[in-house]
Amino acid sequence: MVTEFLTIVTGFPTVIFSGLLGLAFVYWLVVSVGMLDMDFLDGALGLDALDGGIEALDGGVEALDGALESLDGAVDGTLDSVDGALEAPDADADLDVEHASPTLGALAGIMNVLGLRGIPITLSASFFALWAWLTSALTVHWMGGPSGVGLRSAVALALAVVVASGLTRASVRPFKPLFKTVVAPGRASLVGRMCVVTSGRADATAGQAEIDDGGSGFIADVRCRKNVELRRGDRALVFQYDRESEIFYIGPVDEAIHRADDLIKEPS
Repeated sequence: MVTEFLTIVTGFPTVIFSGLLGLAFVYWLVVSVGMLDMDFLDGALGLDALDGGIEALDGGVEALDGALESLDGAVDGTLDSVDGALEAPDADADLDVEHASPTLGALAGIMNVLGLRGIPITLSASFFALWAWLTSALTVHWMGGPSGVGLRSAVALALAVVVASGLTRASVRPFKPLFKTVVAPGRASLVGRMCVVTSGRADATAGQAEIDDGGSGFIADVRCRKNVELRRGDRALVFQYDRESEIFYIGPVDEAIHRADDLIKEPS
């Protein structure tokens, strides 16, 4: 029984996922060890050398984790670029999908289809390695054992990838709320908000105002249209934001209402 098990896990295609699962195991083991404070063992048990080795290994894993997080961030950045280009072309950030890496774009698309967006790639990859290893081992066992590179092995490999993808998606779903990030609204979203002039005056050349952003307020540079001047303490409405100059254009509330009425009355 043990011999058959070892033959399966070291034979093609299961050996591929055995390697991935081994890397995942080492990664999470070192992460767990790094979370423990083992200083109390140094003097009593003479483990200074061992502790140094663990720290060196921990540093290597942290470097790998940083690289994976960078890749994960790049994938999410590519997805955000696509979403921004399709859903919010007037958002505060300038997004250029045409210059995105084709490789990252493809990987982002795959992760989005599999429902893995927003999950650290270390976690999703670990689940994938586990489910693929189990599926491959069971499939090869059901087929009578490893047969080398051939049709049966190709079927086992394809089945492992498909089944592991579905099980990985189901496994990481409960973890999504833990990694949810709240994106602050862009400045363009402040258009339509009320503001209060904080400078001595606000006109077509200069001015500052505190815009109601739903929190503690946001002080910004503002301008009015020609021949309009507001004084300190005057309330106004933000009706436009210029991303290049980072200036908000404001106007008296009555004027904004009249402008809105005029737009509604204009024939389409």
